[in-house]
Amino acid sequence: MSRRPDFIIIGAMKGGSTSLEDGLRTHRNIFLPREEPRFFHGDRYYEQGLDEYLSLFEGRDESMVGERSGFYAWDSWCEKTAQRMGNDIPDGK
Repeated sequence: MSRRPDFIIIGAMKGGSTSLEDGLRTHRNIFLPREEPRFFHGDRYYEQGLDEYLSLFEGRDESMVGERSGFYAWDSWCEKTAQRMGNDIPDGK
């Protein structure tokens, strides 16, 4: 089974999530992909498939892997995003 993220930072515009990500990125035991995946937000990204998303974390040997997106808190997609995260990353924080 592919490695799944240990955590997802759900950002909001001007909420400080980019600063949090920058701080976490300096920790040697934490990996965050450079690009903002947006996987759980919107059908366009989600339809690319879970394997495509999980490839972002493949081969990482850091203690924790995660990602951040400011798009996950958008009103029109928020409920669907949360359901997708719960289904696909059930042990994630």
